[in-house]
Amino acid sequence: MKNLYLRMKTLCLVAAMFVMAQATFAQSDLTWNGSVSSDAAEPANWTPEGTMAGNNLFFGNSSTYTNACVITGTEDIDVNIFSTVSQGSVVVTDEETGEVTSWTPTGEVTINMSEGATFRINGNETTAGDYVRGIVNVIGGNFHYNRNKNFYCDNDSLVVTLDCDTATFRHWVGLGDRNGTKGGRLNIIGHTLATMNALDRIPSGLGRVHVYIDEDAELRVNGDIVDWINGLIEAGSVATAEDRDLVVKYDPINLYTVINTRLKSAFVVEPTDRQLLLAGEAGTEVSAIQNDGFTSMTGGIEWVYGTVDGTFDMSFDPAETNASITPLFAEAGTYYLALKGIGGDAAVHYSNSIECVVASNKAVLSNDVTQNLRIGQASLMIEVIEETEASSREWKYSTTPGGPYMSFDPVNSGIEFSANFTEAGTYFVVCESTIDGVVNTTKEVQFNIATWNSAALNITFEGDVVGDETNARNIMNWDPAAYIHKNSLTIPDGMTAEVIGGGKDTIAGLTIGTGGLFKYVGESATDTLWYRKDHMSSPGSFKIESGVFIKDAYYFRLYDLNTLFEVVGDAKAIMATNTLLGGSNNPATGANLQLRDNAVMHFVNWPGRVSANAGYSEFRMEGNSKYTFAGDARGTLAPWITGTLDAETGEYTFNPKFITPTGTVPYMVYDPNTDMTTVSIRDLSAFGVEQTKTQVVGKGQSTTTLSLINSGAYSSFEWKWSTSATGPFESFATPVTGATAEVAFAEAGTYYVVCIGDGTDITTNAIPVKIVDITVSPAADQFIADDSLGDDATELSYTLPEGATGVQWKYSTTPGGPYNEFFPVQETGATYIPYDIYEGNHYIVYEATVLDDDGASVTVYSNEVAIYVGTTSVGSLETAQLEIYPNPSNGNFTVSLEDGLDQVITIYDVTGNVVLTKEVVAGGVVALSLETKGVYLVKVTSETKSNVKRIVIK
Repeated sequence: MKNLYLRMKTLCLVAAMFVMAQATFAQSDLTWNGSVSSDAAEPANWTPEGTMAGNNLFFGNSSTYTNACVITGTEDIDVNIFSTVSQGSVVVTDEETGEVTSWTPTGEVTINMSEGATFRINGNETTAGDYVRGIVNVIGGNFHYNRNKNFYCDNDSLVVTLDCDTATFRHWVGLGDRNGTKGGRLNIIGHTLATMNALDRIPSGLGRVHVYIDEDAELRVNGDIVDWINGLIEAGSVATAEDRDLVVKYDPINLYTVINTRLKSAFVVEPTDRQLLLAGEAGTEVSAIQNDGFTSMTGGIEWVYGTVDGTFDMSFDPAETNASITPLFAEAGTYYLALKGIGGDAAVHYSNSIECVVASNKAVLSNDVTQNLRIGQASLMIEVIEETEASSREWKYSTTPGGPYMSFDPVNSGIEFSANFTEAGTYFVVCESTIDGVVNTTKEVQFNIATWNSAALNITFEGDVVGDETNARNIMNWDPAAYIHKNSLTIPDGMTAEVIGGGKDTIAGLTIGTGGLFKYVGESATDTLWYRKDHMSSPGSFKIESGVFIKDAYYFRLYDLNTLFEVVGDAKAIMATNTLLGGSNNPATGANLQLRDNAVMHFVNWPGRVSANAGYSEFRMEGNSKYTFAGDARGTLAPWITGTLDAETGEYTFNPKFITPTGTVPYMVYDPNTDMTTVSIRDLSAFGVEQTKTQVVGKGQSTTTLSLINSGAYSSFEWKWSTSATGPFESFATPVTGATAEVAFAEAGTYYVVCIGDGTDITTNAIPVKIVDITVSPAADQFIADDSLGDDATELSYTLPEGATGVQWKYSTTPGGPYNEFFPVQETGATYIPYDIYEGNHYIVYEATVLDDDGASVTVYSNEVAIYVGTTSVGSLETAQLEIYPNPSNGNFTVSLEDGLDQVITIYDVTGNVVLTKEVVAGGVVALSLETKGVYLVKVTSETKSNVKRIVIK
């Protein structure tokens, strides 16, 4: 057999098994050339010349080397990367016919280590899993793929043959692509013992074998995958030789599935599991396998037993001669059950034996189901029920089935028992009760104790506990019995499993059948359920009633229209991974989401594969619920809110995805302060602000008038603001009241404005106000003589923020505009110097445009620079001290002047009329008042100093 594999040569290629060695030195990249021989230990066979240990090995297809590589060794060999190039084609032209053909040359590597020696791939770099797409023959010694990465064999031409002592894969082995459209082959033959963490992606519909097991070879895969493997056997994807049958069994002690073979001529019975019985109580049915070995027993069959394995000297009364039996023994003890057969030659044959451990029926346990726990998890309490009062009792344990049993420290002699094993392992617990002078030993209870971070266990919800049928925290509702924490859960069709209670739980997998429901109910707002493994779509539904559900790592696929992911109450669902709402092969399908009450669903990554069809991939909302999306998702979400209409047909080419109750609409806000986009519900009949779009204005520039709808229930209104769309909201420095408002902000940023009715806690929707900083500098007011323009005037320049487009300089004769173009020539330069301005007050701004939420241009203005043109030049005067507060003012304000300096205060309105004059001796603080609202200029002058500032009277 091994010589055959040494000679094998087919048209395929060994592909990438990228591995990083753990050596402390830098690795070398060696490419196989095979120029000297097939010996991998010969340095000249590598380019550049070198030896394998700790290095990166690369293999091309057969056209790139002279001799195929054979790796041998009597000592362990550790490499870092073991890889081949991708497949390539060779074009061949027939010299006689001129016919051109193309073929893919073979790449092949053979590993033939001596007994006890290991070829080990040790790389631990963080690249993706390795891919093999050619021929790998492991025909001796041990092979250890020691990477925490998947080993993928997803190419049709792949053949990996394991005909060695042991083959170990630290992580997953995948034999197909994601879509099941192609896949390689894994041969496990001879006496090979192959073990792996998981077996994945075996195509079931390609009509060929992908896993072949023969002779005495055995495959062990972590977890219970019996049903899956049996389905693949039925589909022909997993097979053995014609004269053999595949045997698939889950080992509950070691928590792995065993796949091996037996000859069809074998005389055997199943199941082979050890049975734990009570005296007088029937066990599990055992049956003969209806194969060639059974049919050859033409002389008859009979079930027999004995107290020593291999010695079957007892018959049942009456005799049991059917092909199956349900074992029952009247007395306690250990019995070995077998099927006796008489062959055609009259020879006696015995099948394999089944161990039956029969416990006393005078002391029984309230619960004898195997419990699967992690260190630190509490076991289910077990009680011993004794026929009459025991004179003594003691709970004991063993690490092997059947004992010998040891005492606990301290000794446990109570009626009840709860496991508290501190080391991983398998334990068997019994209670020995002395009744009427006889020691009665109960059935064993098996405890499988795993480390806290051990691999997930596949458990199926059965809801067997009467009165507690939906409680997913009751381990007796699961088969096998285990807590949900870090395990993979299956909820069958039509069943509901409720996780109720506090704390933090993690699940490794979740499959929900049609009509099934997985419900999470945390006891507090901080209770959390983490889902950290890949989720494949299934037809059942989710409901998060309270606490926090977090899906992170891998994918969260919700393809099935029968699936509803519902979040209600004050619960939160955080999707910290890729959520896919449609299948890769059929994006027209897609599950729906539903929020109610105050629920929140947050997407770190925006959902993908959203179906265009109505009724699919819908984001449904009710109450005060909301969807939040990391970053500025407005561009992506806009068509999900409005849908996309075909202008000619009037039909939707992409249907609206955010679905709200009648009389409401989805309302989207992006908050740059939190870098989050929120979609909530706006009630069209509720108290609200009529304008919903973001108001885009410059610093200090007022918004358009904001007005209210459905405000008739209130008589007074106050407008408030916040830097967050969710508040808290505070009053403006000078409160803004009334049914309409124009608001302004002095600093750039995004603010949110709401209106409150009658001082209650009832607020409107929050309106974003984006303040754009178009800066003109210097910003100080200028006071110049009309005959010195261009001399005393200071040049102005502007600065635009990112995303703004400059237009032109403008002016107004009143503060705040409206602003006019310069005439007859527009001022569009990068700078502006005031000239040809007549006497009076002028307010200069720079005009720019920015884009709003809909991509439309919005005009914004810079800060105003006031130019006061008078008849007397004061450009040579020093600047006088002038402070005005509060500003804005309700009419009463204070002017602070320089001490010891005689000055005159003159106040002008916007038309230039003097409204107040006051002489001040020796400066100081002066209290003034104005009755009429508006913008005023406060001018202070002395013989040597002058200054002008504005004040706003509200």
